[in-house]
Amino acid sequence: MKEAKDVEILIVDDSTTNVVLIEAVLSEMGYKIIPTLNAKEAYKAINKNIPDLILLDLLMPRISGYDFLKEIKKNDKNQKIFRL
Repeated sequence: MKEAKDVEILIVDDSTTNVVLIEAVLSEMGYKIIPTLNAKEAYKAINKNIPDLILLDLLMPRISGYDFLKEIKKNDKNQKIFRL
């Protein structure tokens, strides 16, 4: 099992407040955080490096969290991303 400092968590939420709060809590616990405010930013982040965990707002404008999930599932390299 990885230590917190070795775990990357991608946050995808259109609410800046939510992103800042979640980032503060998880950073304090030692996790590496990749904050994004929309699906477009999240796609770019995933193309650079696949995170260990994605915390995703499903109800976002333009590209919803549901559509984001559908899109990343199409790429084989993203198949290791666990979804609940």
